[in-house]
Amino acid sequence: MSSFWRYRIRFSKRGTVRFISHRDLMGVFARAFRRAGLPVRMSQGFNPRPRFSLPAPLAVGIEGLDEVLELDLAKSAPPQELVARLAKELPEGIELTGAEQLEPGVKARVESVRYRVHGELPLGAVERCAAREELRVSRRDGRKLDVRPYLQRVATCAGGCEFETRVTGQGTARPAEIVAALCDGDAELPRHLSLARTAVNLRGPQ
Repeated sequence: MSSFWRYRIRFSKRGTVRFISHRDLMGVFARAFRRAGLPVRMSQGFNPRPRFSLPAPLAVGIEGLDEVLELDLAKSAPPQELVARLAKELPEGIELTGAEQLEPGVKARVESVRYRVHGELPLGAVERCAAREELRVSRRDGRKLDVRPYLQRVATCAGGCEFETRVTGQGTARPAEIVAALCDGDAELPRHLSLARTAVNLRGPQ
């Protein structure tokens, strides 16, 4: 029998806290675990650290409405108790929305992520993006690739549009790349839009 108990927590990241990096967010949770007195499994070595994961890192500046965190505890606790203790130690803007206990060894595998773009887009932008057979982008490392195969869906919604991208072992499309495609490659217009990740969808077994 495993000496650790595994949990999955869902949370949101809104407001000014959306501007902290993934690394800083990991630090926020590490400090919250410590202050809450939660017996989180620690890494080995001279500088032990709490072992937990955020399987779908979120880019700086984007709100997350349904994010995922997984961790192991050395002592079993009801999920509602875990949420109550941890919530007291988190800063404004990070809200826990649920938790569940998992079978030992289960780890999140992200299948897709969904985003909402709020703001005025060029006329017909969604239809043009959906109809394109290729979405060629250039990345900072010099690679040029077509991210269209990762775009599962794009559709208009109240106040803007929504899109969903596949996450695979070979990669995924970055949200900024899809937004740039919606704006016909206009690098200035996206600054007037707001972006939120509305869902992190996991593939089974959960």
